[in-house]
Amino acid sequence: MLSNLEGWVTNLEKSMGGVKETLEVIEGCTDELDSMREQLKDYVVKAISSNQDAMRETLNVAMDDQTENLTKKNDSLKTMVSALKEQI
Repeated sequence: MLSNLEGWVTNLEKSMGGVKETLEVIEGCTDELDSMREQLKDYVVKAISSNQDAMRETLNVAMDDQTENLTKKNDSLKTMVSALKEQI
């Protein structure tokens, strides 16, 4: 009976060695995934920032165009109002 227990203990010790090796592999994979997650996060932040800058520039150009158009229309209206006042 003692030899059976010794055999079980030996088998259990071998199994534990395999479990420890598996845990080390899993920890390595987890570290690698954490690193990849950080890289992806940095990439997404850069992409969003780049898109934000492009959108801001596009909106600024559009607003400048609209401001210029409205200024021209305002000047035309002032001229028309002045001409109408002179006719009265």
